[in-house]
Amino acid sequence: MDLTTILTQMLVLFFLMILGLIAQRFGIMDQTFNARLSNLLIKLAVPCMILASVGRQNPFSDAAALIRVLTVSALVNAAAPFLAHLFVRLLRVKEERNLYQFMFSLTNAGFMGLPVIQSIFGDTAMAYAAVFLLPNNFLAYVYGIRLFQKQVRLKWKQVFNPPVVCSILACGICLFHLQEPAIVYQLTDMVGDITTPLAMLIIGASLAKVSKKELLQDRRLLPFTLIKMLVIPLLYDPVLRLFVSDETLRIVCVMMMAMPVATNAVIFSSAYGGNTALSSRCVFVTSTVSVVTIPLLCLLFL
Repeated sequence: MDLTTILTQMLVLFFLMILGLIAQRFGIMDQTFNARLSNLLIKLAVPCMILASVGRQNPFSDAAALIRVLTVSALVNAAAPFLAHLFVRLLRVKEERNLYQFMFSLTNAGFMGLPVIQSIFGDTAMAYAAVFLLPNNFLAYVYGIRLFQKQVRLKWKQVFNPPVVCSILACGICLFHLQEPAIVYQLTDMVGDITTPLAMLIIGASLAKVSKKELLQDRRLLPFTLIKMLVIPLLYDPVLRLFVSDETLRIVCVMMMAMPVATNAVIFSSAYGGNTALSSRCVFVTSTVSVVTIPLLCLLFL
């Protein structure tokens, strides 16, 4: 895929975010409406997109290929907290260390990663990304949530949410070489198609609440963004090139780690008394600059 195509796709996603921001500012979208749309996205649209990605063809030749993708994805996710700890120390963060640790470790893999991978790289890469989501979700709800509140009780319902359950189902379909009935594939494909525009509109709407004054005053925001969006993916790529021969797997892992700060940073901050203003700023800036960094990384890695 050439750079022009990738840049065009990212610009479309960016303008969808802008539309969401405008809709929020003019009262077309509001917090209640966005919450319901997010619910629809997570519980219906994303699961359908995941199932549709394996409906047309099985991207895994055998069980070993599927296990290899899952293993590499798990190792990539497991390395994230160690890199996060390194960069938190490098930036000399004293306050909000745990929040920065979370934001360096977790990316917006489900809400933005899956739609971007689907839009740019297609169904095979999308199936790989669905497998990547399994350890990523485990990392968010087992490790990430404890950065905000150590005593919080693990809720398996959160870990095994609809996208994760459908990722497991998709793995089963591939593992046993099952064929989705045509009507099931057409239905999941049609519903799954609303994921990308819906996700971008919701992200855009959430950015409308960020204070411009606070953006300009946050001196740590620029180095954080550069490390998060460029340095970390650039560190992963040469290591994966040494050990991973599957180019699609390598690209998916790097690009999933190149996604903006996870929106869960804001959700968890709000739920457990964290700094929601800081997490919102980081989500805003990293989501905005991803329009430039993702095509740039594609140019370097493809």
